Amino acid sequence: MNRNLVFRALGLVLLCESLAMVPSLLLAVCLKEQAVAAFLAAIVFTLLPGLALTAVPANPNQVSYREGFVIATLGWVVMEFSAACRFFLRAF
Repeated sequence: MNRNLVFRALGLVLLCESLAMVPSLLLAVCLKEQAVAAFLAAIVFTLLPGLALTAVPANPNQVSYREGFVIATLGWVVMEFSAACRFFLRAF
């Protein structure tokens, strides 16, 4: 199994997730909500691992069914944890 390809794909998922959180951050800033710090921290905690995993060199020409299933499964799990991060951080 091509682990580097899986890591790189998960990094791209994290980068997309962090970009998807930006409109929520902007809305929280415009409405002067208390959750601005939680959104900002969640974006940073999602963006940094995403950048680190995207830097892993991978050969995208060797994708098999196994890598596809692992990327899909771990992509959903990683997205759920990164999306729940802002709710967890807001509790504190």
